[in-house]
Amino acid sequence: MSDCTLVVGQGLAGTLVSFALFMEGRKFVVMDSGMELSASSVAAGMWNPIGFRRLGFTWRAMEFLPVMLETFRKMETIAGKSFAHEMPVQKKIPGEAYADNWEALRKSPQYASWLSPLYTAPLKGKEPLLWGDVLGSGYLDLGGVLRWWKEFLSGQNQYREEQVSYTDFVPVEKGVFYRDIFFDRVIFCEGVNARKNPWFPNLPIQCNKGELLSLQANGLETNKVLNNGKFLLPMENGRGKLGSTYEWWKEDTLPEESNRSLLLKKAQELLPDSYQITGHQAGLRPTVADRRPLVGQSSRCANMWLLNGLGTRGVMIGPFWAAYLLDMIFRNREPDPETAIDRFD
Repeated sequence: MSDCTLVVGQGLAGTLVSFALFMEGRKFVVMDSGMELSASSVAAGMWNPIGFRRLGFTWRAMEFLPVMLETFRKMETIAGKSFAHEMPVQKKIPGEAYADNWEALRKSPQYASWLSPLYTAPLKGKEPLLWGDVLGSGYLDLGGVLRWWKEFLSGQNQYREEQVSYTDFVPVEKGVFYRDIFFDRVIFCEGVNARKNPWFPNLPIQCNKGELLSLQANGLETNKVLNNGKFLLPMENGRGKLGSTYEWWKEDTLPEESNRSLLLKKAQELLPDSYQITGHQAGLRPTVADRRPLVGQSSRCANMWLLNGLGTRGVMIGPFWAAYLLDMIFRNREPDPETAIDRFD
């Protein structure tokens, strides 16, 4: 086989890396454990260029958004399906100071096309609340993307469902053997499992457990994501997702009744009068203390690479960093200091 890459993991990061390889016409194989409760498989898949805690653009959002949209439109063209759905976020304004800050930003040229004027509107006929809309946001049918790409690769004989064994990797001068198969390089996209990878020791990856609820309801707002600190994402056919929780100290993927109750209580004003909970999922997000991903090369093997730590904004930032990683591998691009694996050394 001519030059060939092994991609380990087929969550969001592994899907984006392997899709970027595909778009460049490069040969590759994806190997994944097939676990259903990865962070990617239970994520809501939303993107939003505006951060709500410190109101303003998120990190390098204007760089990431065009690459994200271009990548997912290419996927849609190949798949013949719709995955990326642009949808404003209707943000509840929590107080007067926040409202003043919103209006000041909105009137600046930098934010004029991203923030709507504030307005008062009721939900479900209740007392009106103050809201503002974020434009240019939306959600990705991430589960649909992952399933489609797995099926596509399986049909091309480029997918293997297997839990990799790190001890079966044998580096040689010009590549890596995995068992009896030679690859020119290996790209690891394993999420939180990368903490056990001996080829990338001491990665600063932390677990961030998140839970969300799936629901069915009539009368869901169909054209905006509602956000009051929690979010209600309306989808087609009366389906919706309610989230999310953030627990840095937990490493299990078991949905907890206490978090179900917390989500329903916090989001009560967003919910319609009648709804049915149809699912409760939990996953572990791979995150880093500075909320920047890890992109780079192993210090122990020159032909091993990694993309990880995409965190809660993975849908928006992931396509850019997948492309950046390929630039590093094939075009000798220098590591970005903000995402270099060794930046904490």
